[in-house]
Amino acid sequence: MADLALAMSEVDEAVYLGHQLVDSLRSKRAPATLCTAQLNLMHALLVHGSFDEASRLSREAVPLASDCGLLWQAADTLAWLAAVQGDLQTAAQLAGWSDAASRRRGEPEGIRRSPRRETVQSMIDSLPPALRAESTSTGAAPGEADVVALWDRATAA
Repeated sequence: MADLALAMSEVDEAVYLGHQLVDSLRSKRAPATLCTAQLNLMHALLVHGSFDEASRLSREAVPLASDCGLLWQAADTLAWLAAVQGDLQTAAQLAGWSDAASRRRGEPEGIRRSPRRETVQSMIDSLPPALRAESTSTGAAPGEADVVALWDRATAA
């Protein structure tokens, strides 16, 4: 329901329903479902402009996403969060890693280019060419543990 509300531009409702779902799942033994709900809530929070809350939620969601094998689902949202926080290099690395993960899964290019990713990409494109190339090429190489460590460093401040 929260995703439907967000798709209908009912951002406040999406955030409210996302919080309810995440809170109800915390006591359940369904880590992958909780992780997906957290990632969806992070997306709604970003659309809402609640960047600090999305960042706090990411500290819980990223390790869980890695544990559940769902980090690939989080990468573009994390790239967006890094970009709005002004960390374009981390955003570029996450976007590069996301692209590489999508290629490994055989996803067509069009599927990888969600509207949120297009927003992030325009921010990344503002980096100097040498830095952008370095960030996106190094972003394609690390494994999930490296991505988690990258996010931990980015959110440590």
